[in-house]
Amino acid sequence: MRAALAAAEPAGDEVTVRMSSSTAAELANWAVDRGHLPPHYTRNLEPRPDGEFRPHFDYLAGDPVRPFKIHVFQDRGGCSYFQVGLRLQLRIIDDQLEVTTLDQIVETANASRVLEAALWVKQLVQGSVDRSRRAAANTQLTVGGRAFTARAVSAHVAGDDLAFELRLASAAPRTVAPTMVR
Repeated sequence: MRAALAAAEPAGDEVTVRMSSSTAAELANWAVDRGHLPPHYTRNLEPRPDGEFRPHFDYLAGDPVRPFKIHVFQDRGGCSYFQVGLRLQLRIIDDQLEVTTLDQIVETANASRVLEAALWVKQLVQGSVDRSRRAAANTQLTVGGRAFTARAVSAHVAGDDLAFELRLASAAPRTVAPTMVR
């Protein structure tokens, strides 16, 4: 007699979501255009309504060194353009999504000569920049009228994709007071 098939793994409560990095860049642009992300930043990259600089995100799969691009347009108080190249690292720490930009460097600059010279000197002295930001790694979803909590339990860059493992659980039903008819 041949060996029997192994029992199937029970259905889990985790699902992996993969998104192409170019789709993520377009979603970021959509979020900026719709006001879900700040549209303007200061020279120090602080989001401010009176900021002079507006970002546009892109992903170039053919660039093996720094495929994520941020095109920065100065649309107030001057006229300049910068292209910043970087790599991303994603991970979950303490129930928060941490996004780290690695090897961030200005690859192209079209600005006043003084500003371009200052930028190149700064990069020469400082080198590439690594920065991290954290955000909540959980949310509530409603599918077919059922509410679920979704918590990211892992996140990483997989080739040209962003991968997230989500743990889903039924959300506690909302208690609604009965309608009183008089």
